[in-house]
Amino acid sequence: MLITAALGYFIFPADAIPDIAPLVGFTDDFGVLMFALTQISENITPEIREKAKEKLNAWLGETDKNDISEIDSSLQ
Repeated sequence: MLITAALGYFIFPADAIPDIAPLVGFTDDFGVLMFALTQISENITPEIREKAKEKLNAWLGETDKNDISEIDSSLQ
């Protein structure tokens, strides 16, 4: 639901700060994105991480364990 709400905010024409304003107009969009990513990353459980690794292997074949562990450690 949070992802849908964040994406909806990006396409909704009435922003808190209009996107027409150079640079400043995108700060509210950036804030919504950071909030959404923070909330999502805080709710990732070890079980979800394992399922994601299994799905990654299913989609891309066997992956390098070092690359995955580097990304995994940066998310914790």
